[in-house]
Amino acid sequence: MADTVAANRAHFDGIAADYDKRYAQGLGQLERQFRESEAFIAAKPGGRLLDYACGTGLVSRSLAPPIAECIGIDVSEKMIEAYNAKAKTEVRIIPLFMGRGLRQRPALASAINVGLWPHKRQAFLGDLTDPSDPSPADFAGPEFWNFDIAGVGAGFHHFEDCDLAAKRLVERLCPGGVLFILDFLPHEADFAGSHAGDHGSHHGAHHGAAQHGVKHLGFSHERVKAMFEGAGAGVDFGFKVLEEELVFRRDNGSEMRRKVFLARGNKG
Repeated sequence: MADTVAANRAHFDGIAADYDKRYAQGLGQLERQFRESEAFIAAKPGGRLLDYACGTGLVSRSLAPPIAECIGIDVSEKMIEAYNAKAKTEVRIIPLFMGRGLRQRPALASAINVGLWPHKRQAFLGDLTDPSDPSPADFAGPEFWNFDIAGVGAGFHHFEDCDLAAKRLVERLCPGGVLFILDFLPHEADFAGSHAGDHGSHHGAHHGAAQHGVKHLGFSHERVKAMFEGAGAGVDFGFKVLEEELVFRRDNGSEMRRKVFLARGNKG
């Protein structure tokens, strides 16, 4: 477990400075798909989000609004620095809610009532998935509990023990709170051509995956459902495959393509 966390920390510390620029296309796709899936996720308007393995803040930016407060946690110090820097400079301007909770049409909203959603975002360095530390002292305060929604955006494949990670997140939800995961469907190892593994062999692909902290080559519907149920968030479980294939461009000009799913469930 410690080796996996160390590999993830080293990898993401090393790419944090230009992460958003390097993966702009893929991150843009994910942010758009998150926003289009608000109804599926069923996040509580004005609620609190635990954005675990938060990186530079993709999930927090995508769900705020409707989320009013976002707490990020990540093992990478450099990613935390990037998240907090962006949180201080980014302001989301949105149409005010009217009538029966429906937003104005965009054409009207640009000319009439436009306001700021009163949300805040802050990230902290730490690890909630250490099996030897079920209650980290740094996250014992009330601000780190009773979230309305908790989840991970494209990070579960980096976790050594996904079942433990899901349980630790569900523990921090309020009753009826939502757990969500966005990640990849099962795929072949294809890290050849990026960083390590550039000699193109099967061994090289797995070696590249290990150096990137990758522990799982995607997840099936059945595996994710069992994970949610085991963690205590199997109520109203939903699983959907996103229509748009995710594309990441590697440093050498090649592309990595992934089919992406979004799963959600309520704490029982």
